[in-house]
Amino acid sequence: MRVKGGGLPPFRLVVVLGALAFVGTTASLLLIGPSTFRSGTRISAQEFDGSLPSGTYRRPLGNDPETLDPARISDTYGRSVSQQIFDGLVQFDQTLVIKPALAQFWRASRDGLTWTFELRRGVKFHHGREVTADDVVYSFTRILDPRTKSNANEQFLNIRGAREFREGRAKTVAGLVAVDRHTVQVTLGEAHQSFVSVVAVGHAKIVPRDLVEALGDAFGAQPVGTGPFKFLRWERGKEIVLGANSEYFDGPPRLAQLVYRIFPGEQHDAMTDELQKGNLEDAPVAPRADRRALAADSSRIYVKRPMLSVRFYGFNTRTKPFDDRRVRQAIVHAIDRESIIESVFFGQYIFARGILPRGMLGFNPQLVGYPYDPPTARDLLAAAGYPGGRGMPPVVIWSGAKRGDIVREHDQRAISSSGSTCTGEPSRRSSATRRSSRSSITRTSVSSSPTSGASR
Repeated sequence: MRVKGGGLPPFRLVVVLGALAFVGTTASLLLIGPSTFRSGTRISAQEFDGSLPSGTYRRPLGNDPETLDPARISDTYGRSVSQQIFDGLVQFDQTLVIKPALAQFWRASRDGLTWTFELRRGVKFHHGREVTADDVVYSFTRILDPRTKSNANEQFLNIRGAREFREGRAKTVAGLVAVDRHTVQVTLGEAHQSFVSVVAVGHAKIVPRDLVEALGDAFGAQPVGTGPFKFLRWERGKEIVLGANSEYFDGPPRLAQLVYRIFPGEQHDAMTDELQKGNLEDAPVAPRADRRALAADSSRIYVKRPMLSVRFYGFNTRTKPFDDRRVRQAIVHAIDRESIIESVFFGQYIFARGILPRGMLGFNPQLVGYPYDPPTARDLLAAAGYPGGRGMPPVVIWSGAKRGDIVREHDQRAISSSGSTCTGEPSRRSSATRRSSRSSITRTSVSSSPTSGASR
């Protein structure tokens, strides 16, 4: 059966350590002018009135991307830009439903092992050549090639022959076949009914084989795709400029140029200043800004939208005292998380009661979670052998939060109410092994958003 679209994709969220305080995040943007730009989505014919590309939209980027080669991108900066330059076979819409992109139709065999994608005819790369099935096979093979060092390679290992290719035991991937110029067939090793969601990820964009092979690593600084915008130039530390693709298959964009102005080091205050001066069309809300006041300001459009990410504190359950569930539960009961969200983060986040954020497949709105309850926390500690917190070692909280001093102040006040004490430390990549051998809590952010260019 042919399909034109698809269902919600499955996301995998692996929590290695026991989760403590969950906070679902939201991203906020300030927008001005008559048009709005939604990060991670396309600026296309459906977004604007008018018939000819006109005007320039300037938006901030917190750092230079490492690369604009979709298979090699590992940061949100590159993903935000590449989303406008490249297309995949399919794509997520704003509600995470799969919809067609370069593949107009696709079908799966009854056993779920064979997937056939039929390409749109006449779609051209920005340098003028038509997209073919060979480009698709090359793009997916390249993700699996160890030399590419793509972070997405594991998602494609279920393709038949993928492991043999990665290990050097085969020169091609047996399960990737160009049936004809416009038909691609993918055969899996095991049935995966939602494989179509895998090819919708940001790394799986289709690239022109001839140019990638000719340019090598330089392709990441001179990208060529099929998207609504063409790459024009990149001045590192300053800006990345894209121009309208008037031949875009889904209709030309209504902007002539899209400019990403670079603010190295996530200079949110500088972004806000440039917005106020009229040098940007949008900017992320500064971390400590009063969002309620901004929402009430009629001179700008304040946009608050959910993101598929979770911030949480993880316990090291391999060491005492966190190998005892009662201690973990006591600390959860001892932290007034809703108060922290309101007083420290000014309502930027939504209190989460589980590991799945709102909008993600499997989210359960009926979960209650653990309420703020200091008396229960003290009772649990006493039952675990730490009455009044006596005998319990100090708890070290490792956090990468930029506002670590404020977070530490609130957490210490809350945890101390149960009788235990805590100290804060900035997180470091090299400290992972040290954390595993001491009583520690790690503050972590996990994001499953397909694309995101907004501040989290």
